[in-house]
Amino acid sequence: MSELDLYEVIEDIEEVGHVQYMAVLRDHWATINAIKELLGCEKYAAAQDIWETDVPYSDRIILWKAPTRGFGSCWDTWERKALKEGAYDI
Repeated sequence: MSELDLYEVIEDIEEVGHVQYMAVLRDHWATINAIKELLGCEKYAAAQDIWETDVPYSDRIILWKAPTRGFGSCWDTWERKALKEGAYDI
């Protein structure tokens, strides 16, 4: 496999990842917006509860991307921190 072929494979993998991410994002759009509203009101425990109960673990893994990773993320850095740590260190 040439270096050019390798880059094509990597681009294909990233494209599949993006398509999968967008499908999961679409499926949980209403829940994500509800969580963002709760985080904006500093209701961290309620946001964490919805995140952990309404979004399946496999989908949470897909949605848990760093905002700086390639094509972005549905979560800002502070929102990821709030979902992970709650009211501590925000």
